Amino acid sequence: MKVAELTPTFVPSRHKRASRGRGNGRKRRALREKILKRDNNECLRCGAKENLTIDRIKPGAQGGKYEFENCQTLCEFCNNRKGDKCISYRTEDWT
Repeated sequence: MKVAELTPTFVPSRHKRASRGRGNGRKRRALREKILKRDNNECLRCGAKENLTIDRIKPGAQGGKYEFENCQTLCEFCNNRKGDKCISYRTEDWT
């Protein structure tokens, strides 16, 4: 048997690979804007208006979902400080 016969040949796929993303980027962006608006575009802990992130009150590692009721606006510093603890800085008068 010849060496060329044993060497596998590369055959490119004709089909594009399925996206690994969740496919809901627009929904997440819309939810982010809604949460920022609800929280007046400021960190609920310190009041900062820059480097804002959306934080899950109940972390994903503990089963928390990326939903309107489970999210709050925090700056990067406060979000990192909070870590994976279940802490809500929201007041309950929002709607």
